Amino acid sequence: MTGAIGGFLPLDPGPPLGAGGRESVARRWFRGLPHHGYRNGRSALALGVGKALGPFGTLWMTGFACQALAEAAGAMLRLGHARRLAAYPLAPEGPLSPDPRFLAAHLAPGDAVLAVSYFGRPSSAALRRLAGLRQDVTWIEDRAGALWPGPAWGDALLYSPRKLLGVPDGGYLVITPRGAARARPLAEQQPGPSPTESPPALRRFEDESGNAAWFPAYRAEEAGMAVAPGAPSRLTAALLDRQDFHAIAAARRANHAALRPLVPPDLLLEPASDRPAWVPQGLPLQVPDASALSARMAEAGVFCPVMWPDPADPGPCARSRALANRVLLLPLDQRYGAEEMRRVASALAASIRGAAVSGTGSAAPLAA
Repeated sequence: MTGAIGGFLPLDPGPPLGAGGRESVARRWFRGLPHHGYRNGRSALALGVGKALGPFGTLWMTGFACQALAEAAGAMLRLGHARRLAAYPLAPEGPLSPDPRFLAAHLAPGDAVLAVSYFGRPSSAALRRLAGLRQDVTWIEDRAGALWPGPAWGDALLYSPRKLLGVPDGGYLVITPRGAARARPLAEQQPGPSPTESPPALRRFEDESGNAAWFPAYRAEEAGMAVAPGAPSRLTAALLDRQDFHAIAAARRANHAALRPLVPPDLLLEPASDRPAWVPQGLPLQVPDASALSARMAEAGVFCPVMWPDPADPGPCARSRALANRVLLLPLDQRYGAEEMRRVASALAASIRGAAVSGTGSAAPLAA
């Protein structure tokens, strides 16, 4: 492959499911559990979790998250699904995960905790143990950036397939057996109006070279997303039923194993095994200026998201403040193989050298 690497995924119709133990993404995510589709992930949180499991006293969330998550949490407050919002700190060391000691000292009965599976990883074992002890608290697993971090441990799961798969829209709420005992029934979302033109992902699928048309449409669609009622498209549901979970997971894990040794160890945000049991979203790096490095990578044809240039309020968390605009996510999704991973690593090395020459400050890693 000689084209660009990264960026949003085109539609992936997936192979027909057949014999041989294949499992679709939908089957892996839903597993016969109560689940509900929404237009996007923020709507699944704001309109689904609160109605099914709220109202909550305090909704605890991370300050290191995208603005969409903050928007959804704010909507829950306005809708009366939570009385108060508060930020918890991340654990001061190790992979990114909520600080269980802080939460153990501050949680009250009736509260809810929103725990993000960063970059595909599961939350820490210490947090999962706390969740097992605090049955009087609602635990919400935000799996928006995780294809499969592992078995469920919370009361509710949130998925946002656009970040990981070739689908046009959708966000999903799954009620786990732990949460089902007290969850209220939810009405199914009604289909929205038919689009006046093809969605950007379909336009890209039909004409990969026509990015002058589909990429601005994609940016406009992203900017216009909001918390709103409505079901995901039938196309998304059909694709999730056809996409092969195991093939996608294997490709991502193989690319992670190929890319990680090619990256300077002092750039890695967090330690990672070469073959994780979870499914990586990308390979996260910690650098002084992720936006500047991302722009240089784009010039080389490798598109890397910044996680996040304008994160939510970090609250009491010094680690969240230190990470703002300093996390770059290298692409390793299922479209690619070992050759593309070498190109990503080569573009990274060249971009860092270019930053050093120009003096933009992205040449040296930032200590965790």
